[in-house]
Amino acid sequence: MADELPSRRPAARSAASRRGWLAAGGLAAAVTIAIAIMPPGVFGPPATRSFTTAPDERRSLSLADGSKLDLNAGARLTVTLDTRERRAVVTEGEAVFEVAADKSRPFLIAAGDSTIRAVGARFDVRRRAGRLSVTVERGLVEVRPGDKVGGGAIVLRPGQRLELSEGASGVQVSPVEPIRLRSDGAATP
Repeated sequence: MADELPSRRPAARSAASRRGWLAAGGLAAAVTIAIAIMPPGVFGPPATRSFTTAPDERRSLSLADGSKLDLNAGARLTVTLDTRERRAVVTEGEAVFEVAADKSRPFLIAAGDSTIRAVGARFDVRRRAGRLSVTVERGLVEVRPGDKVGGGAIVLRPGQRLELSEGASGVQVSPVEPIRLRSDGAATP
């Protein structure tokens, strides 16, 4: 009987050791999955990505937050996704934004001196030669024409367009104009 005890103990240690390694491996896998699905910016600075399309190119993108972008020819923009907000800067061109709803993180788009804010909306932003146009297909979109323009934010609803011109005298805001939407919700040309 005394001879049997030493042979059983190494087997028990070996099983315990394997369980420990399995637990450690499972924990490592769980941490890896958690890091992969965490929003950008949780473990360091937010991720900024730049997108450019050639003069004859169109491109569709899906962002990590579930938002989608359709870039038209000659578009240049950057997108930053953070734990508190989502930001884009439209330098030039046209992009259709389909913003995933997340009230805790509004999507802010800078275009010249103006800022566009949306939560769960589909809209078109076009910036060329000092002119900005925002057309809403779905949801509500808030446009702030810049610090030099009084009156605060302008709220656009589906089927509305706002045009702004940047010049030496500041930003000129045209009246909000109604547009017709096709049966699929897109603006008619």
